[in-house]
Amino acid sequence: MDKNKTSLLPVEVKAGIRLGGKSLGIYIDRFTAGLALRFSMNNLKRDGTIPNLPIFLADWTERLLKI
Repeated sequence: MDKNKTSLLPVEVKAGIRLGGKSLGIYIDRFTAGLALRFSMNNLKRDGTIPNLPIFLADWTERLLKI
């Protein structure tokens, strides 16, 4: 990310392994987000266009996404 510009990154955090919520998907549809993230207890994976990061890797977000 450019340090001189402001951008928003929608993030959803799930406390468990069920990822059935729709709020992040609705946000993406409504506001055309280029990138969105989900943190949960699941392993690292991509769910459609949304990357799922394990909660324990939250502090590695910039390095994993190279943003």
